[in-house]
Amino acid sequence: MAKYVLFVEGADAVRVGLGPLLDQQLRGRNPKMVACGDLNRTIKRFLDEVSQPRFPGHTPLLLIDLDGPAETAAAVLAAKKLARHTAHTFWMIQEMEAWFLAQPAALDRFFKKPVSTKLPATRPPP
Repeated sequence: MAKYVLFVEGADAVRVGLGPLLDQQLRGRNPKMVACGDLNRTIKRFLDEVSQPRFPGHTPLLLIDLDGPAETAAAVLAAKKLARHTAHTFWMIQEMEAWFLAQPAALDRFFKKPVSTKLPATRPPP
């Protein structure tokens, strides 16, 4: 089974909140998660892991915010020297919000109350 280490932009609260949601989907096969703080620090820690692994045997993944339209993703990757790592880079704005919105029942179960009633009625695109 493949092992992953996920470098997440944001504070430890992101990791704590994301863990149980991943666990519901991955059924206990969660990646190791490292909350890194701001964007630049997250990218640095990811690139450090690529060049000098602290988690041998784990594939590093990067989960960061896309603070702009989807069309800017390639430019952000190029500017941050991540163009070689597109297959291991995931955007929260494109991936995470759609994932959360696409699973209202999972959110209700996690929060133990009907939070999905506060979500937009329009479903995210597949």
